[in-house]
Amino acid sequence: MSDGQTQVHLCFEPIIDKQADILILGSLPGPESLASGEYYKYTGNSFWKIVFALYGATPPSDYCEKCAFLLKKKIGLWDVFHSASREGAADAAIKNEITNDFTSFFATYPNIKGIIFNGGKAKKGFKKAYPSFFKEIPHETVWSTSGACAKTFATKYENWKEAIDRLRKCKNTPSCK
Repeated sequence: MSDGQTQVHLCFEPIIDKQADILILGSLPGPESLASGEYYKYTGNSFWKIVFALYGATPPSDYCEKCAFLLKKKIGLWDVFHSASREGAADAAIKNEITNDFTSFFATYPNIKGIIFNGGKAKKGFKKAYPSFFKEIPHETVWSTSGACAKTFATKYENWKEAIDRLRKCKNTPSCK
């Protein structure tokens, strides 16, 4: 936060339905997202631009339309951490993490066949808390869509495209990792 105080942040509810077969996991919403109640609200984050570009589309300004688009593409969205303390928006500043309950989540959404980790912090937190799911569920770690990740949009886009393509190809192969 701008006042230099470490704040405790809570994640949002997942965007998902029973048809979702890929789950994108971030770490924890940043300050602008928390203030607006919308995933990836910060204009410097390329998440929505990348996801829509993967399907040859342009993201609308309406948040509900963005969420509906994800569901139409059978993609769920959530965060690894239920809560954490953090000063500012950087994943590196996340401390005192409490992970979401993925045991109940995967029991509720059994069609999830692959996970995309939006950056290393999400992967590390998930792997630490749920090593068996990490081993069992095919997953990909992609360049973070955060503006703090110095990769170009084109590089991030290609990385995400390849990851989604690999998961879509192997979703019917249980041993695919």
